Amino acid sequence: MGYNRENGLFYLDESDTWTNKFPYRISKVLRDIIQPYAFFSVHHHGDVNSDHPEPINNPLILFFDKPNEEKRTDIPKWTFCFGQAPVIIINNNDHEPLDIYHGYNFASGSNELLQRINAELEEFSLINLTLGKTWKKLYRDYFKNVPKVDTYLLNNIIDARRIL
Repeated sequence: MGYNRENGLFYLDESDTWTNKFPYRISKVLRDIIQPYAFFSVHHHGDVNSDHPEPINNPLILFFDKPNEEKRTDIPKWTFCFGQAPVIIINNNDHEPLDIYHGYNFASGSNELLQRINAELEEFSLINLTLGKTWKKLYRDYFKNVPKVDTYLLNNIIDARRIL
């Protein structure tokens, strides 16, 4: 796929090297709650030696490697509420293709399973992500008109104000 430490790939077990590179909330949730095996920050342009956190308005791709059943059950809740990871890639075992999921949407009729994204892994190559090809296709096929958790929360506030 072309991801490496120099272009934005971060590993959970190396959290002491990246927690200061992102806002506190992002680092804390990734390190202490979601705990992916690794994550990729698409537009990570920060100096790897910088102590200053980088603003995070860009999407993250989360990678999970052989999660146990409990973690597999929690991934949809955590990633949906996190609101920063539109793509979740899960390796269930080394003998099957990777599963790619929509981090902002549940499978129809379920609030326990994320919607599967039918895409080839090559579509998530570094060059396709950088050029925007992957995001255009995903937006057209999956993300258009799908509200993020922020939208649900704002709608709840609007509804509460109307009631009061």
